[in-house]
Amino acid sequence: MSEELNLVDSEERKRIQEELEKNILVEAGAGSGKTTSLVDRFVALVAGGGYEPGEIAAITFTRRAAAELKEKIQLEMEERAAAPESTEKEERSLREALDNMDRFYLGTIHSFCARLLRERPVEFNIDPQFEQLDELAARQERKRAWQNYLVRVRVEREELIDKLLQTDLNPMKLESSFNLLDGFPEVEVAVEELEKPDLSPAVRKAVKFVEEAIKFIPREEPEKGYDRLQRSVRQAWGYKEYTDLADDVNKFRLLKSFEGSLNVTLNRWLDGDRARKYRDERAPALQEDVIEPALRRWYRYRHKPAVDFLRPAVKQHRRLRREEAELNFQDLLHITARGLRKNPDLRRYFQNKYRSLLVDEFQDTDPLQAEIIFYLTGQNPEEKSWQQLTPKPGSLFLVGDPKQSIYRFRRADIDIYNLVRDRFQSGAGEVLNLTSNFRSLPAVTEPLNAVFESMLPAEESSYQAPFAPLNPVRRAGRRP
Repeated sequence: MSEELNLVDSEERKRIQEELEKNILVEAGAGSGKTTSLVDRFVALVAGGGYEPGEIAAITFTRRAAAELKEKIQLEMEERAAAPESTEKEERSLREALDNMDRFYLGTIHSFCARLLRERPVEFNIDPQFEQLDELAARQERKRAWQNYLVRVRVEREELIDKLLQTDLNPMKLESSFNLLDGFPEVEVAVEELEKPDLSPAVRKAVKFVEEAIKFIPREEPEKGYDRLQRSVRQAWGYKEYTDLADDVNKFRLLKSFEGSLNVTLNRWLDGDRARKYRDERAPALQEDVIEPALRRWYRYRHKPAVDFLRPAVKQHRRLRREEAELNFQDLLHITARGLRKNPDLRRYFQNKYRSLLVDEFQDTDPLQAEIIFYLTGQNPEEKSWQQLTPKPGSLFLVGDPKQSIYRFRRADIDIYNLVRDRFQSGAGEVLNLTSNFRSLPAVTEPLNAVFESMLPAEESSYQAPFAPLNPVRRAGRRP
């Protein structure tokens, strides 16, 4: 088809099917046939690469995509087996593969990890009868664990709560932080024990400002309400008048009254000229030179008490999941990566079983997933750092488009994508670009190319994928 249509990237598409002993990263734009390239590679491996059913694993990131991929692979193998140009050996290999489709792995990365864990549970130190929790069940189970921890810590570790309260942290409001720590088991949170900052100098300056400004704020609330600075001054005045400012928590709360935007509406003040001075000079200086530095020191100081409170909750939750043999999606990845990292024999076993990995939508891969993929393909099973591994020739085929990822969504990270891309360009494999677009007409692609070329960089960065043109195949009135 590529030759018939005279595609600008016909050579790259040909190499995908023919250079089976090379590792390849395919960068393919929207509508360029990313999935088709993976299907072509899979079928080529079966037909002429000497791979037995079960030795190829194709990884996608949704179950729906996996089902669609399986259907496309099966149809392509049927067509290829029946094609007149197929050799007898190719036809025999394809027919055998069609009869054993259930032996190939085509599915999500999480299900793939679950399969590895169930196959070698002793080496992974996991109950072979574990239950795999879906996202909804995992959220509910995590919420129960957090609530149980709050009950338990009140009885057994009350000192942790006291330390939190002394920094004006409410344990009940740390659930989102617990969810974050629990969801990143591979990340070690760095903490530093700091001396409690002295907020008194900042409080004295803030109080002086408050005692002056309060005189020019009307006692009766203006028709459209107090402006932001007025509300801050009134709130700080309340702390000054009705709390013990020898208490560090009250000092912090007074300063926090001025956190954020301090907009001023002149006609709501008793003295417009003074209000203008507050708006243009006094309030910005107070906030930038006094309030913000003091609050930053306090936030840094209370980071350790917060982490000290959350770590036992995370540890308890992980232990409970292991004891009850309930694993969420991140557990599957974390336990798999840890087992492969520590056990070279385990790596050798799975590398012999899955001789070729094909990964779709690689731009959505997170660090743990990349680690697992490289452990399963790396040449040196003794190497613990996946970033130092070079995949065995022909063992890894990746397809992705860095422009189509919402980075940090589902933990995707462009730095990981760029790192892997650099590894391929430095000798681990080849990077091929597919730019032919089968989806859109020139009337669509031409203005898009003009816009994106002016907005996207020519080279990739840690924040943005580079510009790549869309070369339309379709013409008005016909489809390729």
